Formats: sequence, structure tokens, C-alpha cells
Amino acid sequence: GVLQQENAEITTMKQNLRAVYEEVAKHNEDLEGAVARLEAELRAAETRLRESQALAEGRGAELHTLQGTLCAVESKAAEDGRDWDAQKDRLEQQLRERDGQLHDSQATAQQWENR
Repeated sequence: GVLQQENAEITTMKQNLRAVYEEVAKHNEDLEGAVARLEAELRAAETRLRESQALAEGRGAELHTLQGTLCAVESKAAEDGRDWDAQKDRLEQQLRERDGQLHDSQATAQQWENR
């Protein structure tokens, strides 16, 4: 009787242990699946990050180029403005000189008329 009872207890313990192993194996499969999904999501996020960084670098380079172009245009505009100012000053000087010559000529003509 005692042996049969111990044998029955051992059989029950083995069945319980097998059930625990199966439960652990099922949980491990669930965990492995969850880990695999998280790893896939991580790789996808890393890919999106690299793409965003590449895009940002491209836009940064584009911005740098545009800033360089803007500086060149502003510099040329300032240079052209100085050229125009210098040309305007020369023309105004010539106009004053001609105006002075005209007055001199008129004064000379007036003197000739008065003679």
C-alpha cells in the first residue's frame, strides 16, 4: 500500500512537473515572440532615424548652399550699388562742371553783349 501510494504521488509530481515545463515552454515561446517583435520594431525605428538624419543632412547641405548663394548675391548687389553710386557721383560731377561751364559761357556772352 505504501509503495503504491508513493508511486502515485511520484506519478502526480511528474505530471505536475511536466505541466510546469509545458507552461514554461509556452511562456518562453511567448517571450521569444515578443522579443523578436521588439527587435523588429527597433530595427525599423533605427532605419527611420537614419533616413531622417540623411534627410536632415541633405536639407542642411541645401540650406548651406542657399546661404552661400544669398551671401554671393548680397555681395554682388552691394558691389553693384557701390558701382552705381560711383557712376551717379561722376555724372553729378560732370553735370556740375557743365553747369559751371554754361554759366561761364553765359557770363562771357553777356560781357561780349555789353561791349
